[in-house]
Amino acid sequence: MRSALIYNLSGELDDISHLFPNERLGRIASILQGHGIPATIIDQANHHDLQRLGPEYLKSLGELEFGGTNSQHAAVVAAEAKAILTRGVDTIFLNLWHGAGFTFSIALAQHLRSLAPELTIIGVRQKVDWFKAHILRLAPGALDGLITGLGYDAVDFLAKGGAPANCPNIIWAATEPPRENRSAPLDVETFPLASYTADIYTNITEKVPLHTITLSNQACPNRCVFCIRPENYGRINVKRDIQSVLQELRSLRHDHGIRHVRVEDSTPPAGALTELATAILGSDLRGDMAFSAFARMDTNRDEDFSLLHEAGFLALFLGIESLDDSNLKRIRKGIRYEDICRTLRAAHAAGLKTVGSFIFPLPGETEKTMQTTLCRLREIRGDLDSLLVLPAGIYPDTPWGDAPEDHGVFLEENFVEAFITYPLKYLQPIHLWPPVPFTYSIMGRPAKDVPFTDILKLYAEFTEVARQELGLPAVPDYYYLSAD
Repeated sequence: MRSALIYNLSGELDDISHLFPNERLGRIASILQGHGIPATIIDQANHHDLQRLGPEYLKSLGELEFGGTNSQHAAVVAAEAKAILTRGVDTIFLNLWHGAGFTFSIALAQHLRSLAPELTIIGVRQKVDWFKAHILRLAPGALDGLITGLGYDAVDFLAKGGAPANCPNIIWAATEPPRENRSAPLDVETFPLASYTADIYTNITEKVPLHTITLSNQACPNRCVFCIRPENYGRINVKRDIQSVLQELRSLRHDHGIRHVRVEDSTPPAGALTELATAILGSDLRGDMAFSAFARMDTNRDEDFSLLHEAGFLALFLGIESLDDSNLKRIRKGIRYEDICRTLRAAHAAGLKTVGSFIFPLPGETEKTMQTTLCRLREIRGDLDSLLVLPAGIYPDTPWGDAPEDHGVFLEENFVEAFITYPLKYLQPIHLWPPVPFTYSIMGRPAKDVPFTDILKLYAEFTEVARQELGLPAVPDYYYLSAD
């Protein structure tokens, strides 16, 4: 590897978080630079480039079927490929989003491959975590490989000249069938801080100045039936040294002028948020930055929430999924209603905005579990500031995806291919979504007898109570940071 480009185009925005600087892309650049390999980030999810592409093109891209094209799309792909090739790089790390961003990225990879077969093109991030080797089968020849999980050890290995077939946390297309090489839990202190200087992260000044940090290797020891994180990041949670985290925050504040930071660990190690708050309050950053964070109802229930608030935390995102204990047990959430009440009450009383996520309806949802959840939602309303709700999503490498019949789930024959290319648009009203390639049992009816419209109808009933009767908005934790 002589020089590398790290490329992202998210297509239509389905969330403002796409406009935030991307920590993982920045770390990939830093790792490469540390090995003397020039690396540049072209992140098209920014105000300037979205305006340059224009709403007409972004709308047409969002309406394209996967693999389809039109004259405007072909021209944009060709222009992007030409601009990339003028940089003379031999390796491209391609950030794979869902929806329109995925459609564009694969089309770009295919066009680059036709012009420069010698290029090494590797897919990274969200879509890889969701679908892994299925992506290589869907778009044969477009990509040389996929990096799973955080993937920093894989980038480091390749930068040192290691053979791709032996690389950790990579799925290499040349192996048949493509397989993932696993590695030990990531050493979170080995890798440098992300690069955010304009000479490396181009157009960084056009991004929303809200950054993310992590407190661990992002592994999760839990076994929720719907979640892909343990499969991709492991179950052994390794915490970062707090002084390293503080160094990163100082760099963001003093070197880049950043005041707003989101902690993006889905499961922060127990006590890690309090440790961070203590470190902030004892440093020169006290009173100078604002934060939001993920947290778990059980793992993080004993955090000092008052200390978090004093240190500048504005909001916490908490996975709830359901308020019915039989539902929580069935999806292996590892929490009970009493845990939810306790944690919400403590966080809210400390002055933090509490944001809860629900999956509704769940596979196996009944009238009883629905009414229990609605009744209890009224009970906790005073401690819950925001409610995010989506129906169930079914992914490979989760119990729901691997053993659907055991969980009341039915997958269409072409489920994986159809879901990889599904035009997911979170900001679009859900009643406008096309049918998903799966269904599941609700209200005592078997999955095969439940059309997507019936799932949406139940979803609408639930959200009507949440929004209209209880006045609960759908405000993510980082919106509080954006507003600040």
